[in-house]
Amino acid sequence: MATPNDPDKLATQPDALPLSDLALLGTLTGPSGPQALLRLPSGKISRAAPGDEVGGMRLTAIGVGEVNLTKGGRVYRLTVPGA
Repeated sequence: MATPNDPDKLATQPDALPLSDLALLGTLTGPSGPQALLRLPSGKISRAAPGDEVGGMRLTAIGVGEVNLTKGGRVYRLTVPGA
């Protein structure tokens, strides 16, 4: 199978992830339990589990393609773009 000339263009959605925001890239479940793959506002990619602090918020739950984070008693829900 040949590789397309521009795989990055085929695999991306323009403006789907604002670069200045915390973004959910994906969720996975392994031997140690559920984890989330997040892109921080700094551009760094981080893997996190429930209870971890991410971007100044606490990751409280991970579901298929979504996570819940809390800060100051408020709950924020992130979803994988396009999911």
